[in-house]
Amino acid sequence: MEMIANVGKILGVLVSLAGLFKFVKEWILTPEEDQKKVLSKLKSWLNNGFFVLVTVMCFATSLVSMWQVYEFGVSEDPLTRKAVLSLIASLWNALVYLSFGVGIPVAIKVGRLREARRAAEAKA
Repeated sequence: MEMIANVGKILGVLVSLAGLFKFVKEWILTPEEDQKKVLSKLKSWLNNGFFVLVTVMCFATSLVSMWQVYEFGVSEDPLTRKAVLSLIASLWNALVYLSFGVGIPVAIKVGRLREARRAAEAKA
């Protein structure tokens, strides 16, 4: 059984390498004009994906920190210095990551609107 599992893994790696070589070959044979179009689309998708990922991670970190604050509030354990310091750190994390999670998308949107407005004024 182990041998079959190992053969499956090896075949998976070989198929992946074959696909990679096929991609490189096709990319080399593609005209330069089409390559530029593909790269600009890919860059756009990666920028948008990275933007969404950063925003989601900011909100997730903020939610985890808020959950820790909630757990501190409902805990029946006696107060300790460690618990109070953890509460302060969790509050700080929640505040900072939530502000960045909201602030970064708003700042990027405002920047894009300004660029669009300047481009429209330059054309007029």
